Parts: sequence; structure tokens; C-alpha cells
Amino acid sequence: MAPLEIAKIAEKASGAAFEVKIKGQVSESAKSAAQARLESYGSPLPSLLRSRALAAAKPVNQDRADKARRQNEQKREAAERLRAELDNSTKAKHEGFLQSMEKAKEKREEALADRKARAGQHFEKVMTRNGECQQRQAEEVKAFGGLVQSLEQKAKEKREEALADRKARAGQHF
Repeated sequence: MAPLEIAKIAEKASGAAFEVKIKGQVSESAKSAAQARLESYGSPLPSLLRSRALAAAKPVNQDRADKARRQNEQKREAAERLRAELDNSTKAKHEGFLQSMEKAKEKREEALADRKARAGQHFEKVMTRNGECQQRQAEEVKAFGGLVQSLEQKAKEKREEALADRKARAGQHF
């Protein structure tokens, strides 16, 4: 078995990362066809065993920090857009609600005014009919009073006639 090689990748206060190379270097002839084809494209294959200084001019931590800053800025902008849209939506809903409440209030007032007008008209009609009815009753009482008097007069005349007739018949017997 080949001796194990340990390549240190990063070291921090919280710990260290490293790779263990298990297999030895493979010769060019022993490479797989896929690996040879990938390497022929010109860009080297990513490897954890390679030195980080060769990989990029900036340290990876700086790249990550820049990427995190960009992502945070994008997220902040998205959150601000959402907050602005939510505020606009809330304002629009509030204004719509106020307008609908105002329309409902106007509609109630119109309905109440209409109801008052109809009630006033009805009251006038009732008062007119009531006056007419009372006048008709007074006329009927007068007419009935006149009729009663004429009937009483006729009855009185009939009684007097009948009495006079009886007296005349009674006077014939004596």
C-alpha cells in the first residue's frame, strides 16, 4: 500500500480541512477515456489537491464574501420591492374600502331621504282621506238626522191620523 499523503487545504480557528490522497498518481496511459476527453478541452479538472494560490488570484473566502454581499443586496432589493408593493396594495385596499364605505353611506342617506319623502306623501294622503272621511260622516249624520226627523214627523202624523181615525170610529159608537 502506498503511503498516505495529507494535503492541507485550509486552517481556521474552528478547525482545519484537508484531503487524503488514497491512490497514487495515474500515468497518462492509465487515464480513463472520459478523463482524457475532459482534460483535452483545455481547462484543468477541479481538484481539491491542487494549490489554492494557482486556482484564483483572489482568495476563495473573498469570492464567497463578494457573492454573499451580492446575494444579500439582491435579497434586500427584493424585500424592499415586496414591502413597497405591499404598502401600495395596502393603501389601494384602504382607499377602496374608504370609497366603498362612502358610497354605502351615500346610498343609505339616499334611501333614507326617499323613505322620508314617501312617508311624507303617504301621511298627506292619509290626512286628506281622513278629512274627506270625517266630512262625509258629518254629511251623513246631517242627512241621517234630517231623515230621522222626517221619519219621526211621518210617524207622528200617522199616529195622529190613526188616533183621529179611532176617535171618529169611537164617536160613532156613542
